[in-house]
Formats: sequence, C-alpha cells, structure tokens
Amino acid sequence: MSSRTAPSVATCVQLVLNLLDCRCPPNAPPAMPSLTLSPLALLWRSARSHASLLYLLLPHVLTAPSLPIKEGSLFVDDKIRPDAFHETKRIIRDFLSGLGFRSPRTPKNFDLRQQLAAEIASWNIDVSTTFTEKMLHNSCNMAECCYSHESPEHQYFIALYTAFTFYADDHCGADPEPIGQFAQRCLEGAPQLDPVLDRFAAHLNKAFGLWPRIGANAIISGTFDSMTAMYIEYTTKDMATRPGATRYPYYVRTKSGVGPPYAHFIFPSAWRSSVNSYIQIIPELDYFINCTNDLLSFYKESLAGETDNYVHLRASAERKSPTDVLRTLAAEVTDTVERIDAITSVDPELATLWQRFLQGYLEFHVKTTRYRLAELGFYA
Repeated sequence: MSSRTAPSVATCVQLVLNLLDCRCPPNAPPAMPSLTLSPLALLWRSARSHASLLYLLLPHVLTAPSLPIKEGSLFVDDKIRPDAFHETKRIIRDFLSGLGFRSPRTPKNFDLRQQLAAEIASWNIDVSTTFTEKMLHNSCNMAECCYSHESPEHQYFIALYTAFTFYADDHCGADPEPIGQFAQRCLEGAPQLDPVLDRFAAHLNKAFGLWPRIGANAIISGTFDSMTAMYIEYTTKDMATRPGATRYPYYVRTKSGVGPPYAHFIFPSAWRSSVNSYIQIIPELDYFINCTNDLLSFYKESLAGETDNYVHLRASAERKSPTDVLRTLAAEVTDTVERIDAITSVDPELATLWQRFLQGYLEFHVKTTRYRLAELGFYA
C-alpha cells in the first residue's frame, strides 16, 4: 500500500465514473436499463467479488498484482488502458442492445446441478475445488439458459458434454497428447490416455438416441474437430500468424468452437424427425455461436493477457488492432442474426425456437462469471 493519503470514497466513485464513462456520448444509443449498473452499484458489486475491478481501475490507490503485457492487451505498464476499456465496453453494449437483449432470467435447475455434481465427483480428478465449481456452473448455465425447451435427459447430456469439453480445454494444456489422440483411440476402441476422456467417448454414443442421425453425426464429428483444434492451439502457441493468412484464424476457430454440436443440440428428435426445416441455418448458427463467444469472451481474455484467440489471430493476419477486429466482428454477427431471422420468418415455430436460443445464449455469457462482464456493467 502506498504511504500517500487515501482518497475519499466520493473521489474513488468519481474516478470509477470517469473511467467507465457510464454517461452515453451524444450520438450513442441510450443505455439498456436491464444491463447497465450505476457506478456506485458497480463499485459495490466489484468489492464484493474481491474488488477485482477496483484493482484495475484505481492503480494509484492500490498496488495491483503484476499482469502479463502482450501486444493488443488492455494494459500498458500494468495499468488498464482507458481508451481500450471504454471501446470494448461500448462495442459490447451496442452489440447486446442491437440484438435486443433482455435477459430471460432463467432459473437454476437444482436437480440438474446435483446430478452433474455427482458425476464430476466420481471422476476423482486432482484439481482444485474452484476448477470443479467453475466447470459445474458453466456447464449447467449453458444447458439451462440455451436449451430450456428440452427434456431433462437432453439438458443433462448437454451439461455433461459441456463439462467434458471444459475439462479438455482447460485441464489438458500441460499435456495435450490425450486430446490429440482422442479421435484415433475412439475409432480403434482403445482406452483413452485420460480416464475422464473414456467417459467422454462413452457419453458421445448416447447422442444417437436423442438427436436425428444427421444431428448426432454432426455432434460426433464436431467433437473430433474441436479436440484436434485444441491440439493445434496447444502445440502451435509459439507460431506467429503471418500477414495475409487471413483464413487461418477462422479455420482454427470453426474447428475449436464446437459450433455444430451446439447448433444441432437445439433440435432434438422429439421436436422434428426431419432436419429439412432447419438444416440451412446450421452454418449461420455455427458462426453465431463461435463469434458471439469470441466477442463476449474478449474482455476476460484480454485481462488474462491471452492473445492466442480468434480476435488477436485475425488482427495479426489482417494487420488491424484487436479492437478494430472486435468492432467488425460485432457487425458480422449482427448480420448473421438478421439472416437467421429472415430465414426462420416463414416458420413461426422455428422462429420462436431460434429467438429463445438467441436470448438464452446471450444470457449465458452475461450470467456466467467466467466472462467477467459484470465488470463492464452488464448482468443477467
């Protein structure tokens, strides 16, 4: 702590207000009442969550922990860049507002959470309680928010599937061989290098009893693609993206994003046995799922100093700033949403299902603490 006299509470609040620029600029759309907190409320919520935002916003008052600084991050000399913070917040605010986001306020499914918690406990993995709690909450949030129209059996499949992918992505970085060999061992019927992945392989077989054949096939192949892409990401971390390799970032993103499985999850066999009515929006849903996640995870990844993500890879390939790419991406996703709206408009039942998923997927990101969007003033 500095020996200087600490400023008053009023001064701290004013600093937060100035930095967050909660007042909309003259030409900006009005802030969304259901999303934006007052500066004082934001300061209080942040303090209750270990004051993570306070450490970032008041570097002259508190000594913040040293953070990695990488090109395109939100930090300069261990201090948050106000311009990047403002612009990131503005892009996300305008994106959510443009899509008419109003949180469905999906309730927690305690039976689902208890069932998944028991399954995760049976894995007997040597990880922290924090890790397992994040995995549990993220996985159940996904099933609850995005697939509330489905049966308990479908929701449990999706929640457990999400837990497996969370585990593979976050836990296998130190030794990526288990995910690199996942598809081969599945096809050979050989034991996986990680016993949790044996359970994942067995879980995938159940997809054929819950979704149409095309959907189940896409769930399986999309899972293999995602494991391969994770392996690529982990084994090419030191590889620079060459200027001009503009398709490479999206190639990796489409493979790693698990978009096709989560798109097909929307349409169980019990809803419609034929895929004819919705198969043409699957590519659009794939793009929406992946790129919306890129948009709404950019803030937390920037705070962590991560640059091996789609936004930063694309920025390197296109020789643009990450913030410029983020702004362009928001426009591209909005165009995608409008296309899906147009395609589904002739089928009211399909349109209703799409709108429910759209709002639920946005709610999932705003609601899940992993993405830290409350620090930008958004909540669900």
